[in-house]
Amino acid sequence: MTIKELVSNDETIATQIIHVQKLSYQIEAKIIEFEGIPGLKETIDDVIKSEETFIGMYSEDQLVGFLSFTMNDTTIDICKLVVHPSNFKQGIASKLISHLLSNFGDSKTIIVHTGTKNSPAINLYKKFHFIESEQFLIENTLSITRLIRNK
Repeated sequence: MTIKELVSNDETIATQIIHVQKLSYQIEAKIIEFEGIPGLKETIDDVIKSEETFIGMYSEDQLVGFLSFTMNDTTIDICKLVVHPSNFKQGIASKLISHLLSNFGDSKTIIVHTGTKNSPAINLYKKFHFIESEQFLIENTLSITRLIRNK
């Protein structure tokens, strides 16, 4: 498996991103009991126009997971971390986070948000020394947890 930066404004790549994203977020929607995850509604055109940086993991020529983020001088904001459901529990998310940390995150604070009920994601981020900093209610049934990893 290899990790590389994705050219998200390429229609073929954007199509691959949307495919993996929708499958992964369908599982997350069940975990957090919320069907309104924005990533479920995104289109190929949304990905093409995105300002996020995407890094993806490939197994042969298949995209099996990706992480997207935005970055400024002091902060990285992880926007998405998704793995194709058939590749769950293979360490792909951990490898993508490790890649982000070693290639982009040396001296930056890193922030991520996930559903409070998404304990697999929260436990994964804690493994990388993220700490829960805040929980807030988005809708009546959805609580979001912010996790931060300081430089």
